[in-house]
Amino acid sequence: MRNFLKALSTTHGSCRPPWKILFFGTDRFAVHPLKALHENQRSSGSVVKRIDVVCPPDRRKVMKKPLNEDDSTREFSNKHNIPIYYWNHKEGWDLNQGPPGPYDIAVVASFGYLIPNHVLDMFPCGAINIHPSLLPQWKGAAPMSHAILSGAKETGISIVEVSRDRFDAGQCLLQETFKISEDVMYDDLSNQLATLGTQMLMHALENLESLRKNPIQRGKMKASWAHRLTKEDGYIDWTDHTWSYIRRRWNALSTRVGVQTSWEGKKVKLIKMSKECLQLTAEDTVSTIPGEVKYDRDRDALYIRCRDGWVGITELQFETKTVITAKDFANAYLHESVRNPLKLCFQSLPWKEK
Repeated sequence: MRNFLKALSTTHGSCRPPWKILFFGTDRFAVHPLKALHENQRSSGSVVKRIDVVCPPDRRKVMKKPLNEDDSTREFSNKHNIPIYYWNHKEGWDLNQGPPGPYDIAVVASFGYLIPNHVLDMFPCGAINIHPSLLPQWKGAAPMSHAILSGAKETGISIVEVSRDRFDAGQCLLQETFKISEDVMYDDLSNQLATLGTQMLMHALENLESLRKNPIQRGKMKASWAHRLTKEDGYIDWTDHTWSYIRRRWNALSTRVGVQTSWEGKKVKLIKMSKECLQLTAEDTVSTIPGEVKYDRDRDALYIRCRDGWVGITELQFETKTVITAKDFANAYLHESVRNPLKLCFQSLPWKEK
């Protein structure tokens, strides 16, 4: 395997555009720069001479809905006849399925795998990564979600060289700050940062030699780690979590791992959340408990008591079931004929701060 990769890197071009690029990426965030690189190759070719793509194996057999070309680099590449090579997390790729090379440089965006040194060695002009945070803040797999979860007012894009043996530790070539809009959803922030990151990537590829001669100091933010998300990150604790905390959790996680609670021992995903918070009254603090639920006919929403208020939910979903409205839930579980005073509460799921 190593001899095969070494053979790919025997042709060394100068570290100037136009580039022969091997692009490593997966999701919607990565599609933005891939589109720009592909369009440059098709039009002027001033930056990109050739581009191939590396992405994880095709998992569509187990996916519930088909993807379109904006959802993943695999779909975009298939649509536009860009050569694709599937990543093997142990070796990089299988011997008979590896990219033919030679390449000048690798571009990495939302890839999620540590690229081993023997793969990095095949790029005479190195590898650069688009990372959506102000490094060293939010290193790791989920920087945008963690920025929203933390209530941060700003984040940004860092264009860094891919380091050997570690994530997000390479020399920083460019860094730009981006203001986070109030109540921003993850998908919107991802699109905004991907647009900024694409512009910065194209500038970096056009001026790589000069940027490497004058690297910048990383941001003054404290170093922090954005761990890979799991379903447990979306669990709600109605006793400890405030309305604003739950809202940030929903903004950051609802389209990723989901936000969940429990009803009569069954997990329930919160599908749509109202932006309106109902404050606790003096009577509420005495007569209600966290997790208690009521249906507001005028607003057509369920309101669930949390630590400091009432969280409005308009759509929800039991595991393996279809999405139901607040009215459907109220008719099925809160109707007078089935109401049990001991069963009017959503239960918190096991949760702890990571």
